This record gives sequence, structure tokens and C-alpha cells, in this order.
Amino acid sequence: MNYLKVYCKLVRKFEERNLTREEGNKLFEYCEAHHIWMRSIYGQERQGNTRTVIVSAREHFILHAVLERAYIQRYGLYHWKTKKATNAVMVMKTYNKYCNPHILENVRNRTIKQKSYPIRIYFEDGRIIDWYESKPEFCRQNPQYKHGAMHLVQCGKNSRHKDILKIEKLDRENPHQIKPFKRVEPIPKTAKKVRIYFADGRIIIYEKGLSNFCRENPKYSSSAIGKVLNKIHSNHKDIIKVEYVDEEKQKEKWERKSVKYPMDLFVPVMIHFDDGTSIECREGLSHFSRESNRYYKSHKLLLVLRGERNICKNIIKIVKLNNEIEVPPTRVSPKTGELIKINPSKIDYTTGDY
Repeated sequence: MNYLKVYCKLVRKFEERNLTREEGNKLFEYCEAHHIWMRSIYGQERQGNTRTVIVSAREHFILHAVLERAYIQRYGLYHWKTKKATNAVMVMKTYNKYCNPHILENVRNRTIKQKSYPIRIYFEDGRIIDWYESKPEFCRQNPQYKHGAMHLVQCGKNSRHKDILKIEKLDRENPHQIKPFKRVEPIPKTAKKVRIYFADGRIIIYEKGLSNFCRENPKYSSSAIGKVLNKIHSNHKDIIKVEYVDEEKQKEKWERKSVKYPMDLFVPVMIHFDDGTSIECREGLSHFSRESNRYYKSHKLLLVLRGERNICKNIIKIVKLNNEIEVPPTRVSPKTGELIKINPSKIDYTTGDY
């Protein structure tokens, strides 16, 4: 069926009535002015698009429905003029007093297709699919995938969804050539750059660490390479030497992070409160602050002990009993991050920090 021809016949038929708006209201009880040339495509009335015809609400809906089908025939479903015509039918549901539910449902489905854009989906097994329908339709046909998760992968917020590694938008008219895709995994923050020497003379620098190197090369064992690194074994398969790159810088960075605790935190003290009471703490201020949640900031207690602060909450005075540490102090282990005790005990730390 030639829908443009049908549209022209209907317009001529309605123009022959030559109705005004007042006459249309008397004849139909409600009428509308239909622009023969759509304003969203051919311009507004101030631009010269003034040719209208007075029709009823039902006739107005039919004219736009036929015109939309005419644009689909001439330009295709995804042309911008067709999208304008489809949208004109959809908005009539809001302000028009007549709409056909069956026609409107088909128009709604076409609107969803027009708003969708083709995508290219890269899978883990190497498959690449060009999907020209909407993502909801892809998820409906493949229930194991979720539309929201696929959208996050496309936006780059998630690295993958199940076996989908990448989703990119395509131009419907000119899809670009498919290129081999390989996801570049980010380098872990904790990975240490290593230099690996092979028996055949090759030397490589690997930035992702030994564990990732063995994961990418399954024939090597991470524990065995670790023994080569620590010089316990002389070689592992064809690897004869492994060393860290910039090892001295790593040591300097580690030393800068190490914390030194003042000796005064661990010497026996007498603590005086503002109510006249006092207690003796043989384990030191560090132990006292850990045991008492109210005085959890030991550095403020240390200022009171040194006389640099007059009061800390209800503590008005702290007196050092002697400089001999009777209970082994604790410190944070640089490797595990846990508190460990320092031995031996009863060592005089009268000067400096340990």
C-alpha cells in the first residue's frame, strides 16, 4: 500500500469541506487544526508553514498514523524524519481525545527500536557480535545477561559481565571494521616490577609481579621462582636469575613508612586526676590509652607527661616513675600490620627512640 498516496487523498477530502474552527466545533463537538506539512520537519508557522485543515480528533490521529507509515516506506524506520513522525503519533496520546490502542502499541514498539542503537559485543572466547536491535531485546533472547550490567560495561564502570568483555556503540549506516580485541588488564598497585634472566640470554622486565607472570605462563611455578629470587635455588627451568627493579627505592620507601615510637610511652608512670585520685601504670601510657577508651589518644597524654599540655580530659598531671621498661612494649609489624612485643624486657631506654 502506498501510504503517502492515501495521506494525500485524505487531506484533499478534508480540505474540500473547507471548515473553520467554529464550524468544526459545531460539527464534531471538538476539532483540531492539522498541519499538512509537519512543523517538526518543515518549520513553524512563523517560518511560512501555515497550511492547515480542520479535522476531528479521530481524523487527526488517523492522518498522523498514515503519515508515519508513509515516512517508514520512503526513508526507513531509523531516519530522522521517520522518528519525528513516530514521536508525533506518540504525543497524541497525551493531548488528543482519540487514540487507537492497537495502533499506539505498534508505534510504541517502533519508538523503542528507534531509540536503540546497534552495539558490538566482545566475548571472552573471541566471538564478536554486531547486534542491531535494542539491548533489552538481546537480554530477552539471552536471559543469562542483564541489561543494567551490560550498560555498566559499555560505560566503562565495570570491566566485564559474565563472559562479555567489552561493548561499544556502532553507527547503523557505516559500522566500522571489526578489529581484534584484547583487554589490557590494569597493573595491580601491590605488584613489584621484576627483571627475569633466561638461559638463552633473554632479559625481560615484567611490571605486574611474579604471581601474574606465572598466571600468564603456567609452565612456571611462583614458589620456585620465589626461591630463585631469594637465591635459595640457582635456577627454575630456563630462568637463571630474578631480581627486583629499583630494589633500593623500594627499601627507602619502606623505611620512610616505618614509625618510631617515643620511649616515654612505655615507661612506668603515675597518673593524677582532677578529683584527687591517682593510679600507677607500670605498663606505660601506650598500654593505658589502649585499655581506656576515653583516653585513646596517647600522644595527648605524652604532652601532659612532658609538660607541654596542662590537662587532658580529667588528667591534670602525669609523673614518670623511672626509665626502666618492665613490660615489653609493642609495635606495629611492618609486614603483617599486627602488634608484636619487643624483647628483651627491663632495658634502659633513657635516650633516643627505639
